[in-house]
Amino acid sequence: MQYTSILLIDDDNDDRFFFKTAVSELDERIKCDTLNSAIDALNSLKRSPALPHLIFLDLNMPMMSGFEFLKLLKSEPRYAAIPVIIYSTSSNPDDVQKAKHLGASAYFCKPSSYIDLYEKLTKILDMDFRVGENNYQLLR
Repeated sequence: MQYTSILLIDDDNDDRFFFKTAVSELDERIKCDTLNSAIDALNSLKRSPALPHLIFLDLNMPMMSGFEFLKLLKSEPRYAAIPVIIYSTSSNPDDVQKAKHLGASAYFCKPSSYIDLYEKLTKILDMDFRVGENNYQLLR
């Protein structure tokens, strides 16, 4: 696995817990940080000298949506190269297209079980999400 530092931004406590647990079970060497808001994530990124290799981002969050966060993130040269995978319950085609347009690398609908999450993360963390390669993925 090429990603050793992951950030999940999601306002749902259970989703953060299961995601972090699955990543830990996949590879305990992967550092997985979680934050419950896009605003906290922006502040954390500004303070941190080391950036995550990959960001998973929920869309529907209070105060700042995932779309707003993605737009801000991709407009900043320091963060623009960080691959962002949308991690949402929404399967709305308009959301998928908007995420792609704003610079997301992939769109991943939240699975309904822990086993599905584990299996999807196994595949996702082996993928190459180089920004600028025009390799946008809709992950099912």
